Amino acid sequence: MNSFELAARAVIMREGKILLCRPVGESWYFFPGGHVEFGEKTEAGLVRELKEEMDVVPEKMSFIGFVENRFERDGKKHHEMDVIFKVDIGDQEIAVLEDHIGFEWINMESIEESEIFPIALKDAVIGWISDGKIFYGSEKL
Repeated sequence: MNSFELAARAVIMREGKILLCRPVGESWYFFPGGHVEFGEKTEAGLVRELKEEMDVVPEKMSFIGFVENRFERDGKKHHEMDVIFKVDIGDQEIAVLEDHIGFEWINMESIEESEIFPIALKDAVIGWISDGKIFYGSEKL
């Protein structure tokens, strides 16, 4: 069965680093956040996901872009729409509340060589960091 999903993702930066999420046992990363539930506003879904996954509440959020991502995992095709927000969490500490993921602060200079999915989102965020322009991207098929 194929899947169509709406997700909200956060770009959280602090002191020259960016917060990334990594599945336990994997070498790759993704941006924090998750799936928006049916009937839920995108921003509310992101606030909920950040509270559930890392026990933080955004102090400030602003829309920075959108990425369309198509991929296959475990024989299932996914079509995901990622709405991206810059999120300020101040000096709140990150807690790991789900046993299948962890969080790491990565130096901004290391983003390009880090394995971050979706690739189109990684590339768009790198561009946004340098030019500050709202972006739209899509994975190449």
